[in-house]
Amino acid sequence: MGEAVTHLDRHLVARDLDDLPHEWDTRYELIHGVLYMSRRPSYDHQHVIARLTMKVGPAVLAAGGDVVPEPGIVWDEHGEDNVSPDLAILLEVPRPPRGEKLRRCPDIVIEVLSGGADSRRRDLDAKRDLYWRRSAKEYWIVDPERQELLRLTRGPAGWIEARLASHDVLATPLLPGWAGAQVAELLS
Repeated sequence: MGEAVTHLDRHLVARDLDDLPHEWDTRYELIHGVLYMSRRPSYDHQHVIARLTMKVGPAVLAAGGDVVPEPGIVWDEHGEDNVSPDLAILLEVPRPPRGEKLRRCPDIVIEVLSGGADSRRRDLDAKRDLYWRRSAKEYWIVDPERQELLRLTRGPAGWIEARLASHDVLATPLLPGWAGAQVAELLS
């Protein structure tokens, strides 16, 4: 998936994205006022999202939550952050009103890494900081290329990292009724 980081002479706000051309294959995200443009993900990327949804979805629904692929998150129309994570899990965060975008950070945010240094840097650095600032409880970063998953959980002063290999089991205390899933089952 190709991506370009666009450096402008000013920081953008979420509302500015409405004025950009909306091509079917282009996705725009805004992190700290920096515009990130990327192509829609590949089939393999979407396949991993589908597997994650199938594996964790039943436990989330049983807990009264929601699993949503690619939700738009706009915290503030005049703010500098507007992203669309690959998957969002809402447990304590309420569902937005009908027809509205999500305006609070999901409890668990999931990104599947795509090829390219810019894309990896966005998900591993810029979004890592964003989801910390916005109070996500967990941030899962799936790396199909390396066949691993980085599970970040909120600690007192920063993220606590757990790097899971393909034979490890992904589980979370946020879903005590979920037995988890082996990382290999989530990868395409």
